[in-house]
Amino acid sequence: MKKLSEIIWNSIGFLLGGFWALIPLYLFASYLFKQFGLSASLSEKLAVLVITAITVGFGGVAHEEDACKAIQSEQKGETVRLQNEIAVLNKNIRQICAERDSLASKLEESKRVFREFAEDTAQSSPWLARKFTDAVALVDGEVVSHLRAKKNPALKAAEQIREMSREKREILRRSKELEYQLQFYEGLFPWLEEFKTVPADKAAEYVHSTEDGEYDRVRNWLSPEEYFNLSTIQRNQLALDRYMSRKKTDWDVGIEYERYIGYLYEISGFRVTYNGATQGLTDMGRDIIASDGMKTLVIQCKRWAKEKEIHEKHIFQLYGSTVLMNLETGGKCSGVFVTTAHLSELSRKCAKYLGIEFVEEKAYDNYPLIKCNVSKSGEKIYHLPFDQQYDRVQICGKDGAMFVRTVQEAENNGFRRAKRWVPELDF
Repeated sequence: MKKLSEIIWNSIGFLLGGFWALIPLYLFASYLFKQFGLSASLSEKLAVLVITAITVGFGGVAHEEDACKAIQSEQKGETVRLQNEIAVLNKNIRQICAERDSLASKLEESKRVFREFAEDTAQSSPWLARKFTDAVALVDGEVVSHLRAKKNPALKAAEQIREMSREKREILRRSKELEYQLQFYEGLFPWLEEFKTVPADKAAEYVHSTEDGEYDRVRNWLSPEEYFNLSTIQRNQLALDRYMSRKKTDWDVGIEYERYIGYLYEISGFRVTYNGATQGLTDMGRDIIASDGMKTLVIQCKRWAKEKEIHEKHIFQLYGSTVLMNLETGGKCSGVFVTTAHLSELSRKCAKYLGIEFVEEKAYDNYPLIKCNVSKSGEKIYHLPFDQQYDRVQICGKDGAMFVRTVQEAENNGFRRAKRWVPELDF
């Protein structure tokens, strides 16, 4: 319908535009038809039909020409658009190829760095630190390259980042050296993992226990008014309560667990030496040494979160320390590993192979903390857990010696706190 209407309008336009040229054509056609013997009326009608046909024909031709021109114009515009798109695609392809080449180069560099990781057999701390910083430098180099190659290059920023990267690389190298060195020491001496969480002001105290016979440590937990105004039983019990409810470091928690495990062995008939509490960092992994006259146990205790895992290095340390003790004493000692956590599968296999007994998920429980000792002279003296000689006192095997929970209970059983808080030792 649209095409027909265009033809009609083109025909009308042609008819109006060429009206004077059609009159002679009309007269000629009318005369020609009359020569064939047609009547004047019929000849005139036929002449009109011929003129109409010619007009419509020229109108259709004009329409086709216009349509052709429109199509040609449209095709030309489409061709230009396609050419522009092809140009953009070619540019993108070139950019992708350049990025691919850059990534390939960086990948090869990364492969080189990690290949050195795999092939180098030195495995020293400085070596690892350098390799780590090399890997970090690859990332920084990528940022610098991007700043230089982007549409509006940021050359000054790129240079600043490059300089900062150089400084960061040196700092990271030194930091990693120290980190790997610490990890190496912790592998040799696993107890360092716990000691490094101790506050600085407490560290020296744990390493070198000072014994001052003139100072009553009850004062650490009481105000001067409480210390001088309360009765002996009241002030000692208040100090014990506050000591038990204090905020504890990981080291404190570890010593507390060692004392608990030692208590369990003592009430089972073992004579217990609390090596970890008395020797500090020089205990060589022998937290407790327990003997019943027939066998001697070297016990290592780990009070860790239940979900944590004990690794084989702890088993190896205990085994080595046990072997060394056998060499030193000429005896036959065996190792026992007790923990609140669990052992890894490899640790269990190692422990079984090396003859190390282990107890997993052994939780801490409240127990009577006050040690009531009977000396050789028959004196009955009790010790609070913060007293200087608490961890040196042994209860097992002594008639009348006991563990109690309260100061009142100790006093009721005829025990008194040691004078000057450094009692005479009977072993």
